[in-house]
Amino acid sequence: MKKRYILNGFPNREEAQKRNQEFALNYGIKPDSTTKYIFKVHCLQREEWGLEILEDHLNLLDENEKIPERLREIPNNPFVNSYVPMVFRYLESKWVDDFFKNGKLRLSSFKKFHQHQDEQRGDKKEGSNLVVGLGSEKQFFAMTGNGYDAFVLSTSMSYNEKMYDDFGIDSCFVIEKPHEFMDEIIRAIPEFKGINFGPCLYQPDKTITRQLPDFNLDSIKSEDNPDTNDMDKMFHVINQASGLDVLFSKTNEYSHQHEFRMLWHTYLDPMPEHIDIIVPEARKFCRKIK
Repeated sequence: MKKRYILNGFPNREEAQKRNQEFALNYGIKPDSTTKYIFKVHCLQREEWGLEILEDHLNLLDENEKIPERLREIPNNPFVNSYVPMVFRYLESKWVDDFFKNGKLRLSSFKKFHQHQDEQRGDKKEGSNLVVGLGSEKQFFAMTGNGYDAFVLSTSMSYNEKMYDDFGIDSCFVIEKPHEFMDEIIRAIPEFKGINFGPCLYQPDKTITRQLPDFNLDSIKSEDNPDTNDMDKMFHVINQASGLDVLFSKTNEYSHQHEFRMLWHTYLDPMPEHIDIIVPEARKFCRKIK
């Protein structure tokens, strides 16, 4: 990767571009060429401008421009961005209208999912998983239950008119900016603990298998009594193996839904099956599909 530098010390943009054109001429660009400059110009602060120089072009600089006071390397800071697409919320029209008119939104829960009678929305296995940890010599199995402290909004990464029939609904709205939308919902969650979101993981069954090569039985023994296991250590190992998959795991029969799930965790106890919140500010990140 080529290094980049900033040549500073220009009092205004005009002076920076004047030197920039001199560099272009010295580089061999003809005076009548449509290309007048070869370097990017930057405003460094209110009365200082600079030119961005690639290391291949350092030979064009005068010696007095190569001193540390004038020339500094630009640190390489690669960006890492996660992509969250627009997502679609399928609902009965009365609930969509209520959201866009009054800002009212209902968030459900895994407990509520268990109670749905129809095949598309009901999933009695929601939140339950078999976790398998593969150690270098031993393996372990654990049945887990997760996500029962969260309010959930299920959306889809796919807009497909067949979904209307699948869910038995007649309306839909798109969340165009999911990050901003979720931030607004946070403000309305009582005793808010944290948030998780992402696409669901579809598999033949609810088994999560992960390699843990450092796992051995001695690592979970109690320090006070080597003949027993330390429960905190056991839960830590199970969490290592399960990760967040336990919140997003679904079987292949639901894969056509392309679910993108949002979970707002709370300290509420007991946990209600659903909550109705008023979030008018969230509407500006959404659009009703006609």
